[in-house]
Amino acid sequence: MTEPSRAYMLRPIPRPHATHRLVCVPWSGAGPGVYNRWARSMPAEVELLAAVLPRSTAWHGDAAFSVEQLAEQLAYDLQTRYGDVEWQAVFGHSLGALVAFELATRLQPHARLDGVIVSGARAAHVDPPVLLHQLDDAGLVDALIELGGLRMNLRFDTRLLQRVLPRVRADLAACERYRPSVLTRLGQGSRLHAWSANGDWYAPPTSVQLWSELAHPGESSARTYGGDHFYINDIPADMLLTALGWPHGITRPRTPTLEGAA
Repeated sequence: MTEPSRAYMLRPIPRPHATHRLVCVPWSGAGPGVYNRWARSMPAEVELLAAVLPRSTAWHGDAAFSVEQLAEQLAYDLQTRYGDVEWQAVFGHSLGALVAFELATRLQPHARLDGVIVSGARAAHVDPPVLLHQLDDAGLVDALIELGGLRMNLRFDTRLLQRVLPRVRADLAACERYRPSVLTRLGQGSRLHAWSANGDWYAPPTSVQLWSELAHPGESSARTYGGDHFYINDIPADMLLTALGWPHGITRPRTPTLEGAA
């Protein structure tokens, strides 16, 4: 399968009559398929779009793309290929949270943005606690297992690690080197929700809660869940709808997801 050369949006389940759009950006090394579970659970009024990020197949000492470049590419794709909706929000986890925030600042001047949920990521103006992308392969594997992003039994799967580690390392480099050149606050009406986990040492609640400093005054919230860095895998779609104040609906179409979503 050819890796994409730029970021773009994917519709896992088309909802042509949806009035609400939730844009989701995945974490380091993940594909848009991590959000298929949420897409299937959304009511008919809500369409989920999942970001496809370009991936590195080899590590050359630097990230393939910066957080700002990914956000710029996603904003362009949204504005040129997808029509307007009445309600729109953005979600991202870990690396995806940083991209989601940058994406939100680019969407705001052109479209109504009801909310931004940043999950499992330090605030944009806070330094990361450790630079995982600088670890050797053994150290990175240990860290991924400790974070909950890699199963213990895969530690010795050499073929898998050779394929996965370069793209994870490149994504982590983009995440950990990200320092916004201009700190932009979200505008009025776009509520910023910061989610963290009490067992996440990579994005501890104290650093996640500082996202409030980049929200419009009085328009932020913080919530801490139980679990590790990948607590998000246990969060149901309804919790996002509740946070955004969106309808839960009663109609849940069972359209199959598009094949090929990773």
